[in-house]
Amino acid sequence: MKVFTLVFSLVVCGSLFAGVPDIRVVGDANLSTDTFHSGLRVGGLSGAFMASDQSLFAVSDDRYHPHIHRFGFGLSCEGLQVEVEDTILLKDSSDRPFARWLLDAEGIATAGARLFVSSEGNLHPDAGRLHREPSIMEFDPSYKLVREFSVPEKFKSRPDVSGVRQNGGFESLTVTPSGKYLYTANEYPLYQDGERSDFENSANVRLLKYDISVTPPKLVGEFAYKVSVYPEMVQSDRMRVRSASVGLSDLLAIDDDRLIALERTSHLFYGARSYVNIHRLFQVDTKDATNIESEFSLSDVDKSKVHFLKKSLFLDLSTILSDLTPGFQSLDSLEGIAYGPRFPDGSGSLVLVSDNNFDQNQRSQFILLSVKGFENWPTTNRSKPFALPQNCD
Repeated sequence: MKVFTLVFSLVVCGSLFAGVPDIRVVGDANLSTDTFHSGLRVGGLSGAFMASDQSLFAVSDDRYHPHIHRFGFGLSCEGLQVEVEDTILLKDSSDRPFARWLLDAEGIATAGARLFVSSEGNLHPDAGRLHREPSIMEFDPSYKLVREFSVPEKFKSRPDVSGVRQNGGFESLTVTPSGKYLYTANEYPLYQDGERSDFENSANVRLLKYDISVTPPKLVGEFAYKVSVYPEMVQSDRMRVRSASVGLSDLLAIDDDRLIALERTSHLFYGARSYVNIHRLFQVDTKDATNIESEFSLSDVDKSKVHFLKKSLFLDLSTILSDLTPGFQSLDSLEGIAYGPRFPDGSGSLVLVSDNNFDQNQRSQFILLSVKGFENWPTTNRSKPFALPQNCD
């Protein structure tokens, strides 16, 4: 009762940032890596969307059994409640579950009855594993593969030369609220586009924009995005940093031209056993960005002739840590972001989910945020508000 009363009072307070929406923690939940459903370990949650019935679907990057979990998702007087309700295997075009190592499913999005999944592929297979390029796939309502999108040749991997890096492919996926466009991006730069972000240098990755109102879906834009350098928290302790990386983890479309980008920084200090994660949300605008479809390398391009995507800080998730459940006031590896329904007071909502990497020292983390002060904020279901618990005194 105390938790919910506190959280609800936060929802109606003033703005966190001048000129941006008021974003507050409503609740959070955590599932251990020992959670199982239908014989499969629950974890690797790398992308999510909320259905109109307010259940949450999250794709798992389990390369042995590519699948989706459906979660019951709601609020009680004790806080956010999340429970696995179903496990759904993704099937190939022959209506059989995908073979091992064919998919590294990372992103998920929907447009009506159409389901889309992005895969990072498997680029440096060990003996017995199949080589598979990153892909964007469409599935029918029975979770059977319908088609794969055409991906620009420059993304195909030639290790250390060109194309995507292992575990650096299509991590993100989103469909615009209009249902007309789909966006995805590579998590880390293509080999020919330069190195990853570090203390001084920002990395260049590419956003792909597809028109999914036509068959087959058509690539209509490719834009350059600068991934941030290491955040201040890492910069200020740089002598202690053993390793670090910054990547573009997910995208969420606001409208046909604007998106929210989730950037994740993972860093390991000397002497530490586990990585620390820092996450930031940026608002991104594609309107004035240069279409770079014809540019093979962003390292060689004349930067004065290329307009990169405009981005501005939307929320530093480090600011919400003290509002999370005591004992869980840190962020796991957040990789999925989705819209939820509206609250009774008109606030919109965001849902964040984490990838526990099937590691016993991590967890599947779910965070529900309220968003106020943003005009025309998208929502899962405009007619049905998110139910709040009653009589919690």
